[in-house]
Amino acid sequence: PVATLAPAPEPISAQASKSIFMGGDGPISLKASIRRFTWIANQPVHVHVSISNDTRKVVRTVVLELIRTTTTFKPSSRALATANDCAEGAADVEADMTGTKERKVAESVLMAGPKSSKGHASAKGFWTGVESGRRSSVVHTLHIPVSSAA
Repeated sequence: PVATLAPAPEPISAQASKSIFMGGDGPISLKASIRRFTWIANQPVHVHVSISNDTRKVVRTVVLELIRTTTTFKPSSRALATANDCAEGAADVEADMTGTKERKVAESVLMAGPKSSKGHASAKGFWTGVESGRRSSVVHTLHIPVSSAA
């Protein structure tokens, strides 16, 4: 378990960039990264999110989805024949990819908290969105549900 749950040598990341309607010429760029390859059901997944807002609008909501991709393989008939002919029974089994299936495992919405105003407590420590022309980073947590473990 220690080796399986160890941190990855480099963070696993995904990024996207898109212009929005009535947002001006620039895009919103988002990069999300996690620190491990393997996670256990009901475990919190800490996602590091970096947002660059080059539009005229304010980013107030970010929706994060955790997608599990399962790729299935079937041994090719040539590889099976080689394995049957091999005296020791240990052959280099080649495989043909037969399909890839994607499933949304978890989803979480990160909403901006209110900014502070005179006479009220500050919003320090809360994510307050990303203003136009600014960059922001936040760590958000997703939970892998127990039902998706199988």
